[in-house]
Amino acid sequence: MSTPLTTATPAGSITPTTIDGMTQYSPASVGFVLAVSPISMKRPLMHVMSYVPENKTSGTYLLAIGAIQTPSSTSSTVPQCYIDSVFFPNIGTFTTKMCVQATVSRNAVAPGVTMTIRLYQVASSTGTSGIINYSLGSAVTGSDVAFSSSADALQQGVSATFTRPDNGSYALGIELSGTTAADSHTHVTANLVYFHRE
Repeated sequence: MSTPLTTATPAGSITPTTIDGMTQYSPASVGFVLAVSPISMKRPLMHVMSYVPENKTSGTYLLAIGAIQTPSSTSSTVPQCYIDSVFFPNIGTFTTKMCVQATVSRNAVAPGVTMTIRLYQVASSTGTSGIINYSLGSAVTGSDVAFSSSADALQQGVSATFTRPDNGSYALGIELSGTTAADSHTHVTANLVYFHRE
């Protein structure tokens, strides 16, 4: 029977870090960390499925359950997550990193526009009966995933890696470079994931 990797002895010292009552070990050897620890694994933080209908004008929208929504007048649930340095701390010398991963699928009519998915901070919300008006902050630098226009397409993309943003509520949005073509239809699936890197 092979020896479990967790019994191996690292070349450097092991420093325990306690988070929410759980002790995690961060060995000095990076190679050892990748072999025995889930620290480097990518974990989902937010998952959104939405769609872009035909004749949708240019602008920034929120990915929502159902069709994409105008931030200032949303009538469908907009998935959000609260990012906090306490919930997603750095571990030893490893910094909390994130990225956006997205896929799109399209029908036989190309939308004729570029669609760019980004992570946005949600600054505030107000509203009236049946409507929520969101105010968005700037997009998180490095969170862009752009898709060119193509018919009958299955496309996927991943943003650059970025450091955990400031504490706050965040949502995934999509920017349309122009008005989508008549009869076009695009399904969007997007994920915000986090992990740790030195």
